[in-house]
Amino acid sequence: MAKEDRVKVTIYHKETDKNMWFRLDPSSLKVWHSKYRITMPDDSLYELPVWVIALHRAMYYADKGGISVGKSLREDTLPLFERWDGAVLKDWAQLHMNWEDVRYYVTNLAGPRIPDFDEGWVKGKKEIVEHD
Repeated sequence: MAKEDRVKVTIYHKETDKNMWFRLDPSSLKVWHSKYRITMPDDSLYELPVWVIALHRAMYYADKGGISVGKSLREDTLPLFERWDGAVLKDWAQLHMNWEDVRYYVTNLAGPRIPDFDEGWVKGKKEIVEHD
């Protein structure tokens, strides 16, 4: 794979940052660079990179299966997310993640910041959008 097929990810965990490099199939990059958009109950709009959700899932199954995060990402999570109508991705985000998992990665696109992000994360309207 070419150097441009590698992606660098900085993981924010409490007070430490950890850089991780992954080699991904170029076909996976479309999913990797997509965004998970959520409209909160107060109509504020937030966007989260899909790679945050993919990495969260890959880390879970890597730990559970005793394999590397990169292997879990390449061989399980991204292929699953590529065959998407967004349902698997949305389910993982809603059922296995909470606001604390995503707060450092979201971008407020419109509207005020609401005080109860946990409620918004669970009850908000979700959609997947593609970005170049």
